Amino acid sequence: MIEFPGNIFGIALNLEEDNVGTIILGEAFKIKEGDIVKRTQRIISVPAGEALVGRVFNSLSKSLNDKGSIDTKIYIHISD
Repeated sequence: MIEFPGNIFGIALNLEEDNVGTIILGEAFKIKEGDIVKRTQRIISVPAGEALVGRVFNSLSKSLNDKGSIDTKIYIHISD
């Protein structure tokens, strides 16, 4: 995973000498040429377990309902 300014995340698909292909997981229109992008040192994963029952969340595990943050220690890599 990589992080763009404004707490926007992406998945690096390929690394070439002069560019990196990514899937952007957020509001791509906020990203502009010249922005500094950082590696997160994390592999994209999804939360799992009982803490998700009855919850609504986005692709980055951010809660979308008024029940607070999702409290789980179980994560599964999407490549598994």
